[in-house]
Amino acid sequence: MVGLADESWQAIALAMAFVVLHLFLSAREIGSCVTWLFTPSEEDPWAQRLETAMVESRKANIFQFARYGSFAGAGGLTYFIYAYYTNPRMSEASFALATLVMYVQYTAISTRALELTIGRAQFSCCLFYGLCCLCYLELPFIEQVHMDAQAFNVTLVAIRFILAAVAIDTRLSVPWQLLLSAGQLWADFSGPNGVRHPAFTVFLQGVVLGLTIFGSYTLETCVQSNIRAQFHRSDAESLMVSFRRMLRGICDGEVLLDSNLRIHSASDCLKHLLMTSTNMHGKSFQQLLDPRDLQKFRKFMETSASTAAESTSSPSCMRVSLLGAASTRISVDVFHVPISKLYGSHDPYHLIALKEDGEHREPPANNHPQVEIRPQLPPRRASSEASAGAAMGLQGLFNEIVEMSLLVDPSTAFCDVRQVNLRFRRGPGERGPSLRSTVLPTDWASIKDAVTQFAQKEETGHVMLPTRLPAIRCRMMDQSSRKYNLARLAELSSYRGTSGRLWLRLGDLVEGNESREYPNLQPSGMPIRRLRRAQMSHSPFSMQG
Repeated sequence: MVGLADESWQAIALAMAFVVLHLFLSAREIGSCVTWLFTPSEEDPWAQRLETAMVESRKANIFQFARYGSFAGAGGLTYFIYAYYTNPRMSEASFALATLVMYVQYTAISTRALELTIGRAQFSCCLFYGLCCLCYLELPFIEQVHMDAQAFNVTLVAIRFILAAVAIDTRLSVPWQLLLSAGQLWADFSGPNGVRHPAFTVFLQGVVLGLTIFGSYTLETCVQSNIRAQFHRSDAESLMVSFRRMLRGICDGEVLLDSNLRIHSASDCLKHLLMTSTNMHGKSFQQLLDPRDLQKFRKFMETSASTAAESTSSPSCMRVSLLGAASTRISVDVFHVPISKLYGSHDPYHLIALKEDGEHREPPANNHPQVEIRPQLPPRRASSEASAGAAMGLQGLFNEIVEMSLLVDPSTAFCDVRQVNLRFRRGPGERGPSLRSTVLPTDWASIKDAVTQFAQKEETGHVMLPTRLPAIRCRMMDQSSRKYNLARLAELSSYRGTSGRLWLRLGDLVEGNESREYPNLQPSGMPIRRLRRAQMSHSPFSMQG
């Protein structure tokens, strides 16, 4: 006996030495846990949204569990009715009653006979926990005529884990899990055979209790993290959509690139800027650049991404040339902002804003003789030399002109020109003057819709009266890029000649700049935005194609 006692004390000493070693190795984790327990939580700006989303998740879990529980309860109730009928004992009756209560509540929830609120969902969980406690209290008194107490005990342990997962509410589950552990210990110690190793039984119950609580907390944390990630994504996407929409109003185009500089999504503004209808999704943005600017653009992107950590810095900018239709070089200012963790990506995306420099748009090479364009158009008090200069400028601008008709006023000293009608040649494969080439890329879709709708109504046989459009801003060739003429009169009317054509009349021109506002010129009807810079002159010329 003395030797056995000595061995026991030696075993206890060895075990305690191991516990001390473990505490020494885990001192940092224990300290961080204690700090976390006693440190007040920081204010969470998403706390209310997060709690609302968690409530919906808990209600959804309870509803799905109720749909399964109604069938499981029906099967269990059928068996317990048979067991009580063949062996009418109080234990069988108590199990049948507990199963009946579970069946009734879950059937009411699954059939939507009872509206599921968060309060009723929590009450359902608490009721099920209470029924499990009742089963543990009845477990020692099972006569095992139709039921095996050991198998039922294992089933109750599984139900404990399932309830902790379904509730995803650690604060609700912890007190009930403590009661269930106490009930299971009471059932084990009160059983007919008792327990042979009490300490080991208590230890196992502690392990089960810790696992259920830890599992509930882990699952709840994972659900909250997933909801937070959804909030991040939805907020980022909403901000991205709004910001890109704003960019379309102040820039000539914008495009979102992935980490490999492939086009992830591009608005129609970019297509209009390049004068193409090609789908650009997945295409490398570098293919749209002038080869001479490729190396400079790559270095610019690397430098801009490396300096993006400074939140107060303005977006980086550089000038490059894009290759549009017919190899037209379009000079644009590129503004770049990297966006990290967009769409769950570890590598940053790139938002590119494009601002066209209309004065530096280079047309494609052609074989027509080029005539120098004068930088200014003649004033209305024009001399004969100025009139000749104006004609030279028009011929240089529209080298496709084949005929020009002038309305001349012979009563004036220099026979002033009051109106000019131009006719253009249109050879196969050649691109002549067009309304598209005179408007801003961001405005082309709205203006084209207005023209197309007017033409379609005219083709149906309706007698079309002149249709007023909202004010249109026309860029002036003789001013800086920030100057424009505001055509307060914009009118579409039918063309009495060839079918399918129409007149666009612009009048009541006033000079303005982009920083001014005209509250009395709000558009009515379909929105028509300002025209593209530098393609339309100040003179009231009408052009016939």
